[in-house]
Amino acid sequence: MTRTWGGYGALGTGLVLVALGAEHLRHHPALSVLLLPLGAATLLVAVLSLRGAGRHLRPGGVLTAVAGAAAVLAGLGTGRTGTAELVALVLGVLSGALLAASAGPRAAGVVARRDGRGEQDTPGDDGGNAWSRLALLALGALLASAATVQGLAATEAGEHAVPHGLHGIGGHHG
Repeated sequence: MTRTWGGYGALGTGLVLVALGAEHLRHHPALSVLLLPLGAATLLVAVLSLRGAGRHLRPGGVLTAVAGAAAVLAGLGTGRTGTAELVALVLGVLSGALLAASAGPRAAGVVARRDGRGEQDTPGDDGGNAWSRLALLALGALLASAATVQGLAATEAGEHAVPHGLHGIGGHHG
Protein backbone atom coordinates (compact mmCIF):
# COMPACT_ATOMS: atom_id res chain seq x y z
CA MET A 1 0.00 0.00 0.00
CA THR A 2 2.81 2.44 0.85
CA ARG A 3 4.45 1.81 -2.52
CA THR A 4 1.22 2.46 -4.41
CA TRP A 5 0.36 5.60 -2.45
CA GLY A 6 3.94 6.79 -2.95
CA GLY A 7 3.58 6.16 -6.67
CA TYR A 8 0.37 8.17 -6.79
CA GLY A 9 2.06 11.08 -5.01
CA ALA A 10 5.13 10.88 -7.25
CA LEU A 11 2.85 11.02 -10.28
CA GLY A 12 1.22 14.19 -8.95
CA THR A 13 4.60 15.71 -8.07
CA GLY A 14 5.94 15.03 -11.56
CA LEU A 15 2.90 16.54 -13.26
CA VAL A 16 3.07 19.73 -11.19
CA LEU A 17 6.85 20.02 -11.79
CA VAL A 18 6.39 19.69 -15.56
CA ALA A 19 3.66 22.35 -15.51
CA LEU A 20 5.88 24.67 -13.45
CA GLY A 21 8.87 24.04 -15.71
CA ALA A 22 6.80 24.79 -18.80
CA GLU A 23 5.55 28.07 -17.39
CA HIS A 24 9.13 29.23 -16.66
CA LEU A 25 10.42 28.50 -20.17
CA ARG A 26 10.02 32.07 -21.40
CA HIS A 27 11.21 34.16 -18.48
CA HIS A 28 13.33 31.79 -16.36
CA PRO A 29 14.83 29.17 -18.70
CA ALA A 30 17.41 28.06 -16.13
CA LEU A 31 14.60 27.02 -13.79
CA SER A 32 12.92 25.15 -16.63
CA VAL A 33 16.15 23.26 -17.23
CA LEU A 34 15.99 22.22 -13.57
CA LEU A 35 12.27 21.51 -13.21
CA LEU A 36 11.47 19.75 -16.49
CA PRO A 37 14.04 16.92 -16.12
CA LEU A 38 13.17 16.56 -12.41
CA GLY A 39 9.51 16.32 -13.35
CA ALA A 40 10.24 13.72 -16.04
CA ALA A 41 12.41 11.69 -13.65
CA THR A 42 9.71 11.84 -10.97
CA LEU A 43 7.13 10.62 -13.49
CA LEU A 44 9.45 7.72 -14.32
CA VAL A 45 9.77 6.90 -10.60
CA ALA A 46 5.98 6.95 -10.36
CA VAL A 47 5.53 4.55 -13.26
CA LEU A 48 8.20 2.18 -11.96
CA SER A 49 6.79 2.18 -8.44
CA LEU A 50 3.26 1.53 -9.69
CA ARG A 51 4.56 -1.38 -11.78
CA GLY A 52 6.06 -3.12 -8.76
CA ALA A 53 8.63 -3.29 -6.00
CA GLY A 54 12.33 -3.15 -6.66
CA ARG A 55 15.66 -1.57 -5.86
CA HIS A 56 14.58 1.73 -7.38
CA LEU A 57 12.17 2.58 -4.54
CA ARG A 58 14.62 4.08 -2.04
CA PRO A 59 16.56 6.25 -4.53
CA GLY A 60 13.28 7.06 -6.28
CA GLY A 61 11.84 8.22 -2.98
CA VAL A 62 14.82 10.48 -2.37
CA LEU A 63 14.57 11.88 -5.91
CA THR A 64 10.85 12.57 -5.47
CA ALA A 65 11.40 14.41 -2.19
CA VAL A 66 14.25 16.47 -3.66
CA ALA A 67 12.13 17.29 -6.72
CA GLY A 68 9.34 18.59 -4.50
CA ALA A 69 11.80 20.76 -2.60
CA ALA A 70 13.23 22.04 -5.90
CA ALA A 71 9.81 23.44 -6.80
CA VAL A 72 9.81 25.60 -3.68
CA LEU A 73 13.40 26.70 -4.31
CA ALA A 74 12.44 27.66 -7.86
CA GLY A 75 9.50 29.62 -6.48
CA LEU A 76 11.78 31.43 -4.06
CA GLY A 77 14.15 32.17 -6.93
CA THR A 78 11.39 33.85 -8.92
CA GLY A 79 9.84 35.54 -5.91
CA ARG A 80 6.64 33.58 -6.45
CA THR A 81 6.06 30.65 -4.15
CA GLY A 82 2.41 29.74 -4.35
CA THR A 83 0.02 26.84 -4.23
CA ALA A 84 1.67 24.88 -7.04
CA GLU A 85 5.10 24.97 -5.40
CA LEU A 86 3.70 24.04 -1.99
CA VAL A 87 1.68 21.16 -3.45
CA ALA A 88 4.80 19.87 -5.21
CA LEU A 89 6.72 20.09 -1.92
CA VAL A 90 4.10 18.32 0.18
CA LEU A 91 3.38 15.61 -2.41
CA GLY A 92 7.08 15.15 -3.11
CA VAL A 93 8.16 14.80 0.50
CA LEU A 94 5.24 12.57 1.54
CA SER A 95 5.42 10.30 -1.48
CA GLY A 96 9.20 10.17 -1.27
CA ALA A 97 8.97 9.03 2.34
CA LEU A 98 6.36 6.41 1.42
CA LEU A 99 8.49 5.07 -1.44
CA ALA A 100 11.59 4.92 0.72
CA ALA A 101 9.64 3.19 3.50
CA SER A 102 8.27 0.62 1.08
CA ALA A 103 11.80 -0.41 0.11
CA GLY A 104 12.11 -2.74 3.11
CA PRO A 105 12.55 -6.54 3.13
CA ARG A 106 9.17 -7.13 1.45
CA ALA A 107 10.32 -5.07 -1.54
CA ALA A 108 12.91 -7.75 -2.16
CA GLY A 109 10.20 -10.42 -1.98
CA VAL A 110 11.44 -11.92 1.31
CA VAL A 111 9.47 -12.11 4.52
CA ALA A 112 11.35 -12.72 7.78
CA ARG A 113 10.09 -15.60 9.89
CA ARG A 114 10.31 -15.89 13.66
CA ASP A 115 13.06 -18.51 13.47
CA GLY A 116 15.26 -16.04 11.55
CA ARG A 117 15.05 -17.75 8.17
CA GLY A 118 13.53 -15.91 5.24
CA GLU A 119 10.88 -17.28 2.95
CA GLN A 120 9.56 -16.13 -0.41
CA ASP A 121 6.64 -13.77 -0.26
CA THR A 122 3.59 -15.02 -2.13
CA PRO A 123 0.57 -13.00 -3.21
CA GLY A 124 -2.14 -13.01 -0.58
CA ASP A 125 0.23 -13.59 2.36
CA ASP A 126 -0.96 -10.46 4.12
CA GLY A 127 -4.35 -12.02 4.88
CA GLY A 128 -6.01 -8.66 4.16
CA ASN A 129 -9.50 -8.22 2.87
CA ALA A 130 -9.57 -7.46 -0.87
CA TRP A 131 -12.34 -4.89 -0.48
CA SER A 132 -10.51 -2.96 2.23
CA ARG A 133 -7.34 -2.95 0.13
CA LEU A 134 -9.31 -1.66 -2.84
CA ALA A 135 -10.88 1.05 -0.69
CA LEU A 136 -7.44 2.12 0.57
CA LEU A 137 -6.07 2.22 -2.98
CA ALA A 138 -9.03 4.35 -4.07
CA LEU A 139 -8.56 6.67 -1.08
CA GLY A 140 -4.88 7.14 -1.94
CA ALA A 141 -5.75 7.92 -5.56
CA LEU A 142 -8.40 10.38 -4.44
CA LEU A 143 -6.07 12.22 -2.06
CA ALA A 144 -3.20 12.41 -4.55
CA SER A 145 -5.44 13.53 -7.40
CA ALA A 146 -7.14 16.19 -5.26
CA ALA A 147 -3.76 17.68 -4.33
CA THR A 148 -2.49 17.40 -7.91
CA VAL A 149 -5.53 19.19 -9.33
CA GLN A 150 -5.01 22.07 -6.88
CA GLY A 151 -1.34 22.29 -7.81
CA LEU A 152 -2.00 22.20 -11.54
CA ALA A 153 -4.80 24.75 -11.26
CA ALA A 154 -2.32 27.19 -9.72
CA THR A 155 0.00 27.03 -12.76
CA GLU A 156 -0.18 28.82 -16.10
CA ALA A 157 -1.56 25.61 -17.62
CA GLY A 158 -4.39 25.72 -15.10
CA GLU A 159 -5.17 29.32 -16.01
CA HIS A 160 -5.70 28.28 -19.65
CA ALA A 161 -7.75 25.18 -18.85
CA VAL A 162 -11.38 25.00 -19.89
CA PRO A 163 -13.69 25.52 -16.89
CA HIS A 164 -15.74 22.52 -15.80
CA GLY A 165 -19.20 22.39 -17.32
CA LEU A 166 -18.13 23.95 -20.61
CA HIS A 167 -17.06 20.67 -22.24
CA GLY A 168 -20.44 19.57 -23.59
CA ILE A 169 -23.03 20.91 -26.00
CA GLY A 170 -22.77 24.65 -26.43
CA GLY A 171 -19.44 24.74 -24.62
CA HIS A 172 -16.05 25.49 -26.11
CA HIS A 173 -16.38 22.60 -28.63
CA GLY A 174 -19.91 23.47 -29.76
